[in-house]
Amino acid sequence: MSVHPIRESIVQPMPTNDTGPSNDTGGASDHSKKPEPGLIATVSVELLQRLHAHHSSQLTLCDELEEIADSLPDQIDYIRCMRAAKMLDPAVRYAHRFEELELFPLLANSERTSVELQRSLQRLRFEHLEDESFAEELADKLLDIAEGRIVPSGSTEQAELLGYMLRGFFEGLRRHIAFERDHILSRIGTIN
Repeated sequence: MSVHPIRESIVQPMPTNDTGPSNDTGGASDHSKKPEPGLIATVSVELLQRLHAHHSSQLTLCDELEEIADSLPDQIDYIRCMRAAKMLDPAVRYAHRFEELELFPLLANSERTSVELQRSLQRLRFEHLEDESFAEELADKLLDIAEGRIVPSGSTEQAELLGYMLRGFFEGLRRHIAFERDHILSRIGTIN
């Protein structure tokens, strides 16, 4: 199975045309600056870095899950299953809470918010619910394997089911992140 790399979004810093005195706000972010044409909002560099860190941890998790799927049914690493099971729920939930409580409100309240953006944010929120439910179910299966309650090498059916679940989850999460990068991040400017 080939892995489709997700391209890094190019986020352009907002140019400043200020030739007058500094409007220093004492280090506070100024989210009221108007974004350039084509950009939907401006966010702090720190917020964007946090989002990229969440994406990175989720993509690392996807790689881990793909390695588990590729090892089925006979070369399963039980420690890897335990580690992935313990990472799954927190990695997904923390990223989603960050997006829903910090990033999405900034975007939704931007003066450039469009109906299309509102639909995209709603779609992402719905996918978050699905991903969290799927992550919980998958974590339970991985724990069952790690603790010996399910032995994939003993059952082709069990191995196929787990492989299907793993691939469904990590492919869906990769698509979700790609959508965010292509439709949201590529249209956000940054401010210091």
